[in-house]
Amino acid sequence: MFTVKMDALRRKRKISGSSVLQADPASKKRVEKLFQKKFSYSSNANKPTYKIPSLNDVSECDEWQIEETQQMKIKLNAVKDKLSDKDICMWHQHTGQMNLAGTVISQLRENFKPELCTQAWCKFYEIVSTFKLIDFENPQFNSVHLCEAPGAFITSLNHYLISHDYQGTWTWFGSTLNPYYEGNNISQMIADDRFILHSLPYWDFGVDGTGNLMDWDNFQQLEATCREMGPIHLVTCDGSIDCQDTPGDQESVVSRLHCCEALAALSILSPNGSLVLKKFTMFECETVSLMYLLNSAFDQVEVFKPATSKSGNSEVYVICTGFHGNSTITGLKDYIKHYLKNPDAQMLFDRESISETFISDHVSCCEFFTSLQRETISNNLDHYPSVSDQYILWLETMRDYCAEMYLTKFDLKQIPVNARIGHSYKKKRLSHSVQSFKNDITPFDQKRRTGTFTQRHNSNSLPWQQRVHLLDRYNLKPPKIIWCQFESYLKNVDCESCTCGRPVDRLINSRFCDGKLIQQMQELIQNAKDYRKGTCASPLMSVCHALDGLVQGCESESSECNTSEVTEVTGDRSPYTVILLSDTPLSSDTDQPKDPRISKVLSMSPSTVKSPDDENNNIFYVDVTSDHYCGEMEILSQPTLLSWTQLLLKKLRTTDSVILRISSCLTRFTAGLIYLLGNCFCKIGFLQDTDGTRLEQLLICEEYTGAPNEVLQQLEAIQAKFDSTRMENDQQMCTAGSEQQINVHSEKETDTSNNSIPENTAGEITSRSQKILLETVPLTLLLNDSLFVASLCHTNATLLRTFVRTVGDLEREHFPKEIQPS
Repeated sequence: MFTVKMDALRRKRKISGSSVLQADPASKKRVEKLFQKKFSYSSNANKPTYKIPSLNDVSECDEWQIEETQQMKIKLNAVKDKLSDKDICMWHQHTGQMNLAGTVISQLRENFKPELCTQAWCKFYEIVSTFKLIDFENPQFNSVHLCEAPGAFITSLNHYLISHDYQGTWTWFGSTLNPYYEGNNISQMIADDRFILHSLPYWDFGVDGTGNLMDWDNFQQLEATCREMGPIHLVTCDGSIDCQDTPGDQESVVSRLHCCEALAALSILSPNGSLVLKKFTMFECETVSLMYLLNSAFDQVEVFKPATSKSGNSEVYVICTGFHGNSTITGLKDYIKHYLKNPDAQMLFDRESISETFISDHVSCCEFFTSLQRETISNNLDHYPSVSDQYILWLETMRDYCAEMYLTKFDLKQIPVNARIGHSYKKKRLSHSVQSFKNDITPFDQKRRTGTFTQRHNSNSLPWQQRVHLLDRYNLKPPKIIWCQFESYLKNVDCESCTCGRPVDRLINSRFCDGKLIQQMQELIQNAKDYRKGTCASPLMSVCHALDGLVQGCESESSECNTSEVTEVTGDRSPYTVILLSDTPLSSDTDQPKDPRISKVLSMSPSTVKSPDDENNNIFYVDVTSDHYCGEMEILSQPTLLSWTQLLLKKLRTTDSVILRISSCLTRFTAGLIYLLGNCFCKIGFLQDTDGTRLEQLLICEEYTGAPNEVLQQLEAIQAKFDSTRMENDQQMCTAGSEQQINVHSEKETDTSNNSIPENTAGEITSRSQKILLETVPLTLLLNDSLFVASLCHTNATLLRTFVRTVGDLEREHFPKEIQPS
């Protein structure tokens, strides 16, 4: 929870210096209507008391429809269908030009420099300026922000409170899908962590670290956090799911998320509190039921589309004020538990139990906003693809008029820099080294699309034999060592700050790699077969390959590799002694060195690891990958990598080197171990060592300098925490397995074939409750080292591009274009 003491700092508005541009009255009125898109349901004083049916029975009725809203849906989708053949990039550029409120953000950034000034910032500032959501007489103001990433609602609220001289104490916390959890789908979350990273203690990602609000355990933690805060006066819910590939089903896709947000708000809000909830179209019965519930639970419900919300989309905000208190909603807690634990549950009231007065209001509301959207889309189509010069001049005049009206209407003022939430964090300028890797650094917007909707739809429906030809064919370079770079070394690391959470079953997101590359990697893993046939190089071949890489030099765009240092390492030294480390005995043929740079080969097990006393140039080699290769190798090899890292740093002598065969470095767990190793060697780097069909590489750790106490202590603490969580999970699995056996036996006592647990059943039962260690170094420490992050992004991009290109080519050989199925 983040607390801000409003100390009545005086602010001065920065005058833009621009005069109101001249425009005809009709044009001005059109702009002014942008700020009047609001619909109010019957106020509490005028409406009959809506009796809320018992939530205990709410999910037992059948689905129903309102004929009027279904007709609106048909008409709206008919207009949307006209966009199917429009290139998405060109269309977005066109609608951006047509957007009358399109220059508001740039005017705000130029004149007032708000913190995290995005379109969401502008929308919320409109909302909080238009509706009475804050009692300025109350000395305490507590707000909770659900599905909030990247955090612009919070920074906008802070700007409003400061600029309006709120004298009390504001406490807030945010919740959202965790952008750092590698199992979260990139299409369902916001990856932009600029604000989150610097306010991480004030974000709640649930007990499992995913940030998934639609999980019962996470919901319970949300309630507990709110109880510690005290009365909750405002809840905002800005959640959505990417529906660009299913625009006609947007309401049904996001319906469950919006219901979960609303139920959470009803559970944590205090009497007289307020709710801001994002919605889209409201045609279907579940949305109607939700809106009826909100109208029954609040004094006033209004639907508002901010001027800065693009007029051509369905986005609206439901503003609810004067909460009656959750004690007035019978069965709320039990129903929330039922709803969250049953993915197929729907929040439906019987059609007969909903007031006709409300239905009439709701139909009018839908008609109001749907007609505005249809009108905007039709107008945009009328001026597509080219806009006349005369119309462009008119647009520029109206856009300037709209921006000036926004600044004046909402009385924008600039606040001091030290009044920002993240004022103590200075934005780093990217160094030359980081700039050299800029094409590989993870972008915030990983939802990039191209082409028309029809083209994307057809591509997604193609069989794999045809879809494989659409994968990118990346240009590959000869493998070179990619040396890790660091801005600073380990300081004040704390194992207790390392996150535990739900195990990642499938890597579909990473802070250290572009989401598009991960998506293509997973697509190949799920569909291709030949990549499993790739063989791993022998240990000695890998060592020789690493030595060749040292001679060839390192890959660094920022500085030239020091040739004298390379010569000293690989040329002037006496031959190396290679120590092959393995849990199992190695074959005898590996004991025969065939490279003049290698004088001797030794084999050691974990129990016998020791640096030879009579040798100076030692290279320890260990393979932490598995012979049973699969796509999630990095996850499976984490325990092995941790144990070998801890063991080696205790046994090595100064100047010893280590080569580890590892998988990718997509997870926080692996990245943290790499960071710790970087504190113990002169330098560490990555080198590809496969034919491209395996997601494996060599981690070269050159010249051990000794492990600082902080590193050894951190590794010991991590190992203890890792073992503890695994033990707890094993106990849960045993308990779940026993319970499942009892259940199966009791249900089918006479059927002996059902006495055993079905495959994966116990794992499915406990998957939500299991917790493992997800970090080995606190993420904030890693991400604040921009050089290290850039190095990891570069090496992951190199590895995945090679895999996508190589395996993709093998698949394309099996399915030439001329023999693809029709």
